[in-house]
Amino acid sequence: MNDISDDRIKQARFILSLRSAGVNDRRVLAALERVPRRLFLSAQNQSHAEQDVPLPIECGQTTFAPSLVAYLTEKLMIPANAKVLEIGTGSGYHTAILAQIARQVFSLDRYRTLVDEAERRMATLRIENVELRVRDGQRGLQQKGPFDAILCSVAFSEKPDGLLAQLKDGGTLIAAIGRPGEEQQLIRYRKRDGSIQEEPLRSIRFRLAEDGEAHSL
Repeated sequence: MNDISDDRIKQARFILSLRSAGVNDRRVLAALERVPRRLFLSAQNQSHAEQDVPLPIECGQTTFAPSLVAYLTEKLMIPANAKVLEIGTGSGYHTAILAQIARQVFSLDRYRTLVDEAERRMATLRIENVELRVRDGQRGLQQKGPFDAILCSVAFSEKPDGLLAQLKDGGTLIAAIGRPGEEQQLIRYRKRDGSIQEEPLRSIRFRLAEDGEAHSL
């Protein structure tokens, strides 16, 4: 019983810290409250689950700090009954957050290990509106589109026209853009009447997208 109470106290403090960091969207806060971050971390990192810091995960990757997860989710402006595409599953934590808000989430990652682990975690949490695939995220998932929102957890050297083509009219895509060695800019793209509007959000540093599926891991 004490362990359960301690977990609830930690989670309450965690949500309060996100509010203090400027997270105001009630849907996003509710999603973060429902999804325990520790389940998406290795045993040695679970004690840091309520800290607002990025943490290492499998395959040499890193999971975003919760405040960045919340920020990206807010800026994506997910409409009701939405179909969302996520590029870069990682641990699956952000996927699970999106699944609390969207009707259906498709998430792609080039690493089989990450997809397998994320599927196991979704099953543990009984999240059934997510479909995970091992796939080069730069290709998107045209056969399941168009999408109301597309979130890219990797950076591109130029505007991702192939993914924008899979965006529904009225939809939103967020991606970091920057050539190797250059500062990246987080851009929100909005498709309106067939044209693409661009809105710079902030400077950021994401891992650059890699071609193809990983041959190992």
